[in-house]
Amino acid sequence: MRTRKLFGLAVLAACLLGVAACNRDDAASDGRPDGGEEPEKIEYDWQLVGDWRLNGPSGFQQGSVASTLSLKADGSGSSDAGSLQWHTSGNKLTISFADGCQLNSPYAAYSAMLCIPGYADYVMDVPLVGNWYAADAGKEFSGTDFLYWIKWNGDVGAFDFGPDGYWRYEALKWNRTREGGIQFNRQNKVQELVYEVADGILSIEGKGKYVAASPYIGLWKAVDSSEGLIQPQDPAFSTVEIQRNSDKLSFVCKYQSKSNLDGKYYSSIYQTVMEVAFNSQQQLFILLPNGSGDASIVYFRFYNSAEHKKVYLELSRSADFANYVRYEYQTQE
Repeated sequence: MRTRKLFGLAVLAACLLGVAACNRDDAASDGRPDGGEEPEKIEYDWQLVGDWRLNGPSGFQQGSVASTLSLKADGSGSSDAGSLQWHTSGNKLTISFADGCQLNSPYAAYSAMLCIPGYADYVMDVPLVGNWYAADAGKEFSGTDFLYWIKWNGDVGAFDFGPDGYWRYEALKWNRTREGGIQFNRQNKVQELVYEVADGILSIEGKGKYVAASPYIGLWKAVDSSEGLIQPQDPAFSTVEIQRNSDKLSFVCKYQSKSNLDGKYYSSIYQTVMEVAFNSQQQLFILLPNGSGDASIVYFRFYNSAEHKKVYLELSRSADFANYVRYEYQTQE
């Protein structure tokens, strides 16, 4: 049985059309007048060597796709259904399974992701993949890169701090090397990455230590603003706590509100679920649902104080941060 699935132009340009077949040859004629074909050149793409697991739903019915693939450099391998043999030829991947079924399909490999259009997408468990931020950011920060978002497909979102102390976003790429190493491609310069992941801590030689968490999680207290310093006894004082509960984030703000009855300030609490998103200018903001189907937007950014060697969180209602409140980190996640 043969299944074809048309993908978007981006995938089409990279991978053409994916076809899976059972005991059928999907080789195409090279268009010569006599209809002959060039002999297939057998290769073993080193980028495919390793252990892969299914990433999300596939193009086939459940149970008809291997949930794991273990491909070895000599062309042997295994899946959750048993042994297999595999090879590549140009951009085509052929896998012969133990039950007699055969996969013949174009493929594309991106760092730790294997795309077989019309069949399935697989990912390789590389410890580097994940969200990482500087472990000492809330205490004493003296590094350069503050935050990494490292994805299976080779994309990296990196934040460091500019001369003004504010964080800035940079899109990088990473890839595996034939020798088993990791490279960062930064501003068209290739950097070999020497790293280790242990007990939830990413250690990068020359960069420092990073933890697998979100940098804004925790308790923050107001210490400064666009209007000047803030003391705990000031009416403008507030605290913000961002909590993670399972797969949801909660935003809790304690602030001083003025009573209409006696004119005095009393402690108030605002609490809601929250989401973090990007705008087109790569600015991060928090979406706070207001109960009527709409959401309030609070922009946030991080500021690295050279004087205090500490990273602060700034919140603002406007994207230009004309009015902001600066918060100091208080607790660990």
